[in-house]
Amino acid sequence: MKNLKKILAHVRPGSHSLKAWDEYLLFWIFFSILVFGFPALVSSIKMAFETGYYVNFFVYICFYVMMAVIVFIKKIPYKIRAWMGITLLWLLGLLALKTLGPLGSGKTYLFASAVVAGLILGVRAAFFVLVLVYGTILAFTKLYSSGTVSWELAELYNISTWNVTAITFLFLCTICTVAVSLLISGMKKTHESLEKKSNDLQRTSTELEKEIAEHKRTLSALQDSKNKLYQSQKMESIGNLAGGIAHDFNNILSSIIGFTELAMDEAPKNSGIEDSLQEVRAAGKRAKDLVKQILAFARQSDEEKIPIQPGSIAKEVLKLIRSSIPATIDIHQKIDSDATVLGNAVQVHQVLMNLCTNAAHAMEDSGGILNVTLKDVVLDEKDGSAGMVPGEYIEIKVSDTGKGIPPDIIGSIFEPYFTTKGPGEGTGMGLAMVKGIIESYHGHIAVDSQLEKGTEFTIYLPKISQRSARGVIAPETLPTGTERILFLDDEAPIAKMGSQILERLGYSVTIRTSSVEALELFRAKPDEFDLVVTDMTMPNMTGDKLAVKLMKIRPDIPVILCTGYSKKISDETATDIGIKAFAYKPVLKADLARTVREVLDEAESK
Repeated sequence: MKNLKKILAHVRPGSHSLKAWDEYLLFWIFFSILVFGFPALVSSIKMAFETGYYVNFFVYICFYVMMAVIVFIKKIPYKIRAWMGITLLWLLGLLALKTLGPLGSGKTYLFASAVVAGLILGVRAAFFVLVLVYGTILAFTKLYSSGTVSWELAELYNISTWNVTAITFLFLCTICTVAVSLLISGMKKTHESLEKKSNDLQRTSTELEKEIAEHKRTLSALQDSKNKLYQSQKMESIGNLAGGIAHDFNNILSSIIGFTELAMDEAPKNSGIEDSLQEVRAAGKRAKDLVKQILAFARQSDEEKIPIQPGSIAKEVLKLIRSSIPATIDIHQKIDSDATVLGNAVQVHQVLMNLCTNAAHAMEDSGGILNVTLKDVVLDEKDGSAGMVPGEYIEIKVSDTGKGIPPDIIGSIFEPYFTTKGPGEGTGMGLAMVKGIIESYHGHIAVDSQLEKGTEFTIYLPKISQRSARGVIAPETLPTGTERILFLDDEAPIAKMGSQILERLGYSVTIRTSSVEALELFRAKPDEFDLVVTDMTMPNMTGDKLAVKLMKIRPDIPVILCTGYSKKISDETATDIGIKAFAYKPVLKADLARTVREVLDEAESK
C-alpha cells in the first residue's frame, strides 16, 4: 500500500499545465489496464498451458511488459509512449478477433484504442486510429465471409450477425471517439487560452510590480533628497546663527582680551596679578579657538591640524576643572610628556574635558581620585590595537575610582546618543565625539572598567617630531610708531580698547563708532590720517563700502578691515577692493601691532 501511495504521489501533476495533465491521464488509463488486465493475463496463461498454445502465452506476456514500460518509464517521450499504448490496444484487438472471433474481446480493444487516442493525443490521432479500426473490421469481414478465418460456435454467430454487430460497433465507436476527441480538444484549447491569458496577466503583474518597485525607489530617492535638502537648510540656518553669535561673541572677546593685555602692561612683573591676567588671556584665546570650531562645524569643514602639545593642554584642563568639581574629588596628575601630535588644540581640550567631567560625575556622590597621566610609549605589532601602526605614541590615561560601567553596556558607550545620565544631564554625544576625534588623528581609545572599583580610559595619539613651546607667554618687543590712525568700531568698548593699545605703541588715534561720521571726518580732513582701521559690520555703511569711499577721496590711504565673522567678504575680495590687510577679531595686541606696522611701512615705501 505504501509503495502504491508513493507511485500515485509521484505521478500526481505538479502543475496545472496541459503537459502535466496529459501525463496524468496517460498514466491512469494504462495503469488501469495493467490492474484490471492482470486477471485476464492469469487466465490466458492458464489456458495456454492447458491447450498448449504457448505462443499466446508469450504474446500476452510481451503485451503486459510493454504496458508496464509505458506506465513507469517516463524517460521515453510522451508521444512515443502514447502511440505504443494505442498500438498495443489495437494489436490486442486484432489478436482477440483472430483467436476468439466475434465473441471475444477484440472489438473492445479496438474501441479502446480509438477512444484512448482521442483522449491522450487529440482529434487527428483519434481519426487516424478510427480509420485503422474501420480497416480492421472490414478486413475481418472479408476474411470471415470468404471462410479464410473461422471460429468455434459459427452456427450461433454467422456472417449476418457479424455484419450487424460490426456496423453497430463502428457506429458507436465513431460517435464515442469523435465526441471524446472533440471534447478533449476543446478543453485543451480552452485551457491553452486560459493559460495564455494567465501568462499575459502574470507578465502584466510582473511589469506592474517592477513599476511599483521603481516608483518606490523614486519616492525613496525623492525622500532622501528632501531629507538632504532639509539637512542642508538646517545646517545653513545653524551656520547663519553661529555666524551671528560668532560676531557678537568675538566682539566681547575682543574687549576681554584687549583690556586684559592693557592691564598686563600695568601689572607688576612676576606678580600674582600678572599670572591671573595671563590665565584670563589664555582662556580668551581658547574661547577664540572655540568660536572658530563652532563656525567650522556649521560650515561642515575640517579644522586645520597643527603640531600641538597634549601635555600643556592637559594641565590647562585640570586647572579649569578643579574649580568645577566637588572638593571630595582629588586630582592626581603625572604629565611626563612634552611631545607633539598633529591635531587641533580645541578638540584635544574637548576630549580631555569630556573624559575628566565623566570621571568626576561617576564620583560626585562618594568622592574619589581623578588620575590623569601622560607619557611617551613605543608600540610594536604585539602591543598595537586594531588599526594602529607600530611606532611612537603619546599614552593618555584618565581614570577614576567611581562606580564603574556595567559589563552589559560598556560595549555601547561610544555609540551616538547613548547615555546613562538622566534627562537634561547629557546628550549621549560626548564619548561618540571623543572617539571620532581620536580616530581622525589615527589614534585609538580603549576603556577598562570594574564595578565599584572605577573606570580607566586609555588614549594613544601618534607623535610627530616637531615640538612647539607653549606655556607662559614670553615678553616680546612690539613694533611702534607715531603715525595718525582713524579707528572705527560700532562697539564703543572695542573702539576705546583699540585706541589705548595703539596709543601705548606711540600712535595718534582718533576713534569713531559710526561709519557715516568717520566718512564726514575723513572727507573734511583727508590728509590728517595715515591709516584707517575699520570694523566690517558697521551700522548704515559696512566697512568694505566705507573703504571704497575713502579710497575715492584719497586713493593712497591704507585700510585694515577687521571682523568677528562675515560671509560677505574674504581675503581675496578685500585685496580686490584695495584693502591692505584683513584679520578676524578678536585681534591680539601683538597681531594688531605687527599688522599696523607692516601696512604703514608698505605704504611709506611706495
